[in-house]
Amino acid sequence: MPAKETFRHAIVLPMVNDIHQTLVSFLSTSERGTWRADEQVASTPYVLHFRRGKWRRAWFGLGSTFQPGLCDIDSKGFNVPETRPMKLQITIRPSPDEVRLSLLFSVFSLAAYGREDHRRYVSYWADRVSQELGDLSEYLRTCYRLPEPPRCEYGNC
Repeated sequence: MPAKETFRHAIVLPMVNDIHQTLVSFLSTSERGTWRADEQVASTPYVLHFRRGKWRRAWFGLGSTFQPGLCDIDSKGFNVPETRPMKLQITIRPSPDEVRLSLLFSVFSLAAYGREDHRRYVSYWADRVSQELGDLSEYLRTCYRLPEPPRCEYGNC
């Protein structure tokens, strides 16, 4: 059974138009790894599901569901972060004055880690998620011509 670490964050911005298209545009072109719609989970107008990284079909490659796969390894023997199996759920909550985006990142690993290695692993992925949230926040600022990036909650972005 793969291990899963989750990271929850929120971005709050003024009421804007076309937020779905803006999110899909950013996620499908992210420099930190391309996200694609997760066809295993139905998205709704207010909850979007994405995945990225290496996934493999269950049941010896014949099943219709996907399981986390192994990451690619670079020439120095390190995992390539863009191939790490990840899922992202975005909940969009509009209100009269603002739009709240609740983001739930899930990072999967087939490896077992000792206590200290696990701390480093979680810290590494917390930083990568925060960096990507910072990129998203700046992208939203640019797209909607906001005076400053939207504020992030529950994380350092």
